[in-house]
Amino acid sequence: MVIRAIKGTRDVFGVEIRKWNIVENRILEFMRKYNYEEIRTPTFEQTQLYLRGIGDETDIVNKEMYTFIDKGGRSITLRPEGTAGVVRAYIENKMYADKTVKKLFYMGSMFRQERPQKGRYREFRQFGIENIGTEEALADAEVIAFAYNLYKALGLKSVKIEINSIGCQECRKKYLKALKNFLKPHYNELCENCQRRFETNTLRVLDCKNPKCKKVTEGAPSTIDYLCDGCKRHFKAVLHYLDIQDIPYVVNNRLVRGLDYYTRTVFEVTTDMLGSQNAIAAGGRYDYLIGMFHSEEIPAVGFAGGMDRLILLMDEEGLFDDMEGYKPDVFVVAVNDDVRDEVVKISGLLREQGFSVETDLAMKSLKSQLRRAGKLNVKNVLIVGPDEIAKRVVLYKNMEKHSQKEIDIEELKNFKRIVE
Repeated sequence: MVIRAIKGTRDVFGVEIRKWNIVENRILEFMRKYNYEEIRTPTFEQTQLYLRGIGDETDIVNKEMYTFIDKGGRSITLRPEGTAGVVRAYIENKMYADKTVKKLFYMGSMFRQERPQKGRYREFRQFGIENIGTEEALADAEVIAFAYNLYKALGLKSVKIEINSIGCQECRKKYLKALKNFLKPHYNELCENCQRRFETNTLRVLDCKNPKCKKVTEGAPSTIDYLCDGCKRHFKAVLHYLDIQDIPYVVNNRLVRGLDYYTRTVFEVTTDMLGSQNAIAAGGRYDYLIGMFHSEEIPAVGFAGGMDRLILLMDEEGLFDDMEGYKPDVFVVAVNDDVRDEVVKISGLLREQGFSVETDLAMKSLKSQLRRAGKLNVKNVLIVGPDEIAKRVVLYKNMEKHSQKEIDIEELKNFKRIVE
């Protein structure tokens, strides 16, 4: 019987895993620049967390979640996104107790049972940041600037910020009334999903990718025209903070979030390199989410980005073209089996000094070992033989300079001086 990876999942290794390591390390470096602290939440949670945190009218809940009953009779779900788990951890661990803003980031696997396609998998990697504890516009601007500056630092040229404000719950009531009045005469022109959304989640009609629905909503009223004074000031301040940081943006009146806990700022990082599915990151303010699980409403803003599509985009833009393949710093060659012990000792000594070291574990010939060192493109090769050990030396070959010399074994205690 042949056992294969489950549809929508994949193995990542070789050249691909090196790309992942590069991107993950750069993201981690960027988190430190903005002083975000890592949080690791469980890969699975109680299903109720996502039903309340994502909303039972979303496609994620209706169609895509991996949910099962465990041996204790509990409904468990593999996490489809990161924010709900972070919010649960924030509340459970009383991170709010000291009244300070918490700046958290996560990176890990998420799971959605959607149709696999290029850059989209059923198990996918995602990273995100959550800024919890302030309603100030400066927090929104920092999250957006973080997202834009990160993608630019990764070398992407074709990215832009699209931003909108959907207001608070009070001004949104007026907007939803106006939107329904606008859509009502066109109800029969909407797709089946949007006819359902018309009653249950009207904002989502603006987000539909169906060409007929997009045409219907072309002249729809703008959320910005219905903002209350407080939300207008907040949005103006967000744009001001982006302007003084030279963060380019486009105000997109069609950009919305369908869930009630989203407030004010919503944004996406988009690209023209991936076709119709052009968003590589999305975020916004969710001031009412924590209050759904906690006695107190605590404001928050954040964003999340998919890493699979990011790496695909970086590949298409040629950003890995000059990536060096993995190569050890040193290859230690054993002339025969009699010197294996010395090779083990020398390898350990070099690793203690911080060098990456490769040796032959398959007991192959001298010629085969040197050929493998060449394939790995190793600059420094040490050849250990019985004659050398008798003289307490090793033969050092610099493969780039095509030079070689004998060096005293004692000199290996400061190998850095030899290779400089």
